[in-house]
Amino acid sequence: MRQVFYEAAESEDRSETAVAYLAAQLLRRQKVFRLLKESDGPESEVRVALYADRIADRLIEARDPDLSYAELEAGRITLLERLNRLENGQSPQEAQTDAEAEQI
Repeated sequence: MRQVFYEAAESEDRSETAVAYLAAQLLRRQKVFRLLKESDGPESEVRVALYADRIADRLIEARDPDLSYAELEAGRITLLERLNRLENGQSPQEAQTDAEAEQI
């Protein structure tokens, strides 16, 4: 799941942002990521959460640009599909490429 998060977090696409946000929340629940700070300032329309990756010992920012329920649901489905493909032996790049092809 960490691989999926890091790949999705690099993208500026809102659907990938939803995948990264959901993966970060799940990794936090699994205690892989530790929440350090969450900004919710009125001057910005994008909330940012700062996490510490306990495995890689690095800091990560996860954005939440006020995603709609539909965007979160689409992100959840994409995340589950990628995780399923990774469990079945595909590389992370193949799983992402397959997911993008299905969206077209």
